[in-house]
Amino acid sequence: HGDRAAQYAVRGVLNDYYATPDTWAPPIALDRVITAQNRWLRSQRSNGSDTSLATTLSLLVLNGSRYCIAHVGDTRVYRLRDKRLELLTTDHVWNHPQMSHVLTRALGLDHSVAVDYVEGDWQAGDSFLLVCDGVWASLPEGELLKTLLLFDDPAVCARKLCEQALEAGSEDNVSALV
Repeated sequence: HGDRAAQYAVRGVLNDYYATPDTWAPPIALDRVITAQNRWLRSQRSNGSDTSLATTLSLLVLNGSRYCIAHVGDTRVYRLRDKRLELLTTDHVWNHPQMSHVLTRALGLDHSVAVDYVEGDWQAGDSFLLVCDGVWASLPEGELLKTLLLFDDPAVCARKLCEQALEAGSEDNVSALV
């Protein structure tokens, strides 16, 4: 039920994040909202409506000249700057070749959720790529970079990355956001 968990999580975070006080720094606001979403997803198990609702979640907040990433799971966030692609997140998967697809952390997986927060400065000309494992596991970083540099329109670029992953044989869900 990962697809439904992802929909619930994204909708919930979007609704709740914008309701947090402006005085809260993005990591504090995100942590409170993500923790609440984790509790809600976990509560669905005990309500009997789903056996398991778990999902990866990677969020990017741009605030002035700063960015904040909240990340749990194996969706990746990259930054493109000066024609160089930089991975900003760490995959939360088992460190074993035959288990590298198994998540060690996800929203809704455990009673508490450990979220990684990455903050930094962004500048004019930077682009960010949020991409699920169905895309990044099928396309080498060089191909991701090539496609990012080829298309000016973010929606077209994201769609092209998904198409390329499917053409490369991805059998997983594919999603990308530029």
